[in-house]
Amino acid sequence: MLYYIIITLLSIAVLVLSVVMPNDFFLHELPRLTANIGIAFLRVTLLVKPVFMIMTKYLARKRSGIVKIFFNILYTISRRGMKWRRQLGITSFLIIAVHAGLRIIQWMQIDFSLRTQLQTFRLLAGYIGLLMLFVGYITSNNYSIRLFKKNRKLIQYTAYIALIFALLHLAFLNFWEYAQHYIIFIVYFVLKLIEKKYIKLF
Repeated sequence: MLYYIIITLLSIAVLVLSVVMPNDFFLHELPRLTANIGIAFLRVTLLVKPVFMIMTKYLARKRSGIVKIFFNILYTISRRGMKWRRQLGITSFLIIAVHAGLRIIQWMQIDFSLRTQLQTFRLLAGYIGLLMLFVGYITSNNYSIRLFKKNRKLIQYTAYIALIFALLHLAFLNFWEYAQHYIIFIVYFVLKLIEKKYIKLF
């Protein structure tokens, strides 16, 4: 809970500073930086579970060799990631929220009539994705987890919807420049199929 409060206050502080001191760093460099870091946190949040589940199934077969050593490393990292998965999700939302807030502050300083239809679609996709992450954010505290225990799995699916809209948001910017994100999404999708046993790997 303390982490929840501290990182939320830090995010608000960054937005306040960008209004008080609207310099080049806050309005041009930081929005791009927060976008890249935010989506990186989102990717880790989503990837950690399927990697952990797959590694657990593989290591249960008691295989040996250099492959098992590599899988042991992945298992150790993903197991630690599972312990921090909630915090990773909260952090990804807040960083992306700061990105969105900085973009709004940036747009307030220019003529809105210059905004193109493509930019409108891009913003719409981005804010729908942010809204989906917000649902996960407000239900990530201990009280909400107890309250929505039966529907917790359903609420977590909002992160997948958020990822889809984040990818749409990036596609409206420059598809090829952000191709790495789509490759990682494909990897994630394949890992989920393996985790759910739609694809048999072992």
